[in-house]
Amino acid sequence: MENVQFVHIDNITSFSYVDGSREGSFDYRLPINKDFNILISGNYEVELLINPTLNKERHHFTLRKKNERNSPSIGVVFPVSMLDGTEENLPTGQLDYFVVAFYILLKRLNQIKDIDVFSKNFEPNVGVCVFNINQVNEGNHLLAKCIHSLRGYNYSYFIDNNNCQPIKEYKDTWFIADTATSIPVSLQEPPLYSEKMVDAIMRIMPNVNNIIHRFFISYQIIEFLIARTQKQDIDMQIMKYRHGNIPENDFFEEVAHIKKEGAIIKEIFAKCALEHNDFCQYVDAVKALNILIGYKPKDETPEALFYSFRNQMTHSLRNLIMYDKELARTIFEFERVVMQIIRKYP
Repeated sequence: MENVQFVHIDNITSFSYVDGSREGSFDYRLPINKDFNILISGNYEVELLINPTLNKERHHFTLRKKNERNSPSIGVVFPVSMLDGTEENLPTGQLDYFVVAFYILLKRLNQIKDIDVFSKNFEPNVGVCVFNINQVNEGNHLLAKCIHSLRGYNYSYFIDNNNCQPIKEYKDTWFIADTATSIPVSLQEPPLYSEKMVDAIMRIMPNVNNIIHRFFISYQIIEFLIARTQKQDIDMQIMKYRHGNIPENDFFEEVAHIKKEGAIIKEIFAKCALEHNDFCQYVDAVKALNILIGYKPKDETPEALFYSFRNQMTHSLRNLIMYDKELARTIFEFERVVMQIIRKYP
C-alpha cells in the first residue's frame, strides 16, 4: 500500500492507506506503549508463514534460542487474525511486535481485499513471525536460519494464494502442548538443507495432508542418505582397488556385500548422535501399533524399529490401516525422528 500513516485521535488508533485512487483505514485496537516513530525505527524482521494447524488465537508463542530457557525473547509467532484483536487476548510484553507487524504488513499488501477486517486480506492459515534483531546478534534473514525448528511445529514458508489444509489425523497438541507459551528455535540451518532434494521435500510437505503420502515422502530423506552412504562405500572400495590396496576378488566381494538399508540406518542414527528424547515417543507409538497387529520384532532398538516400520508400511500396509488412530500417531512420530535426523546429520 502507498502512503501508510499512523493516526491517533481521541484515543482511537488507526492506520490510513492509499490503494490506487481509493483511500481507507484500519482501526488498530491494541495498546501502543511507545512512540510509534521510535517503534518503527527499531530493528525488526517481519515474515509471513503458513500453519493450517496452529492458527487459533491461543496459538501465539514467543521464540527463544534453543537450550537458553532464561534468555530474552528473540521474537514472536502468532496467527494473523490476532492483529484484529484487543489487549485481552495478547500476551504481556509483546505489544511492540504486533504494532510493527501491522504497519509493515499493511505496507506490503498489493491490494485491499477486505476493507473492514485487516486479517481477511490474508488466507486464514497465515501466521506472522516477528524477530527482534537486536536480541539475536545473528544478522538478518533469521527465518531461513530457524525455519527447520519452526517446521517441527507445522509452520512453513509463506506462499500467496496457498491451499494448505490441516492434516485431519494430527492433533494440534501433538505439535505443541496447550500450556506451551514459547517455541525453542535453533538459529542454524541444517547442513542437509544445502541438498536440493532435501530442500524440495521440505517445501513439498505442507501441501501433503494424506498421512500415507507423508510417510513415503519423508522417508525419501532417509533413502537419500542411504544411497549417499552406499555410494561413498563403493567409491572407497574403488579407490582402494585403483591404488592396488585390495585384490580384485576381494574388491568384487566387498562391493557385492555393501551394507544394506538396515545397517546404514543404524549408522545414520549413530552419526546424528540421536538422544533418547529424539525418538522415545516414536518408539512408544510403534510398539503400541505392533502389539495391535500382533507383530513382535526380534530387535527393538530404536533404529531397528524405525526400519521395521518402513518395511511394514511398504509390504504390509493392509495390516495397519484398520488401526487408523495408532497409525497416524506412529507416522507423526516417525516424521519427527526424520526431522531430528535432518537437524543433526553432520
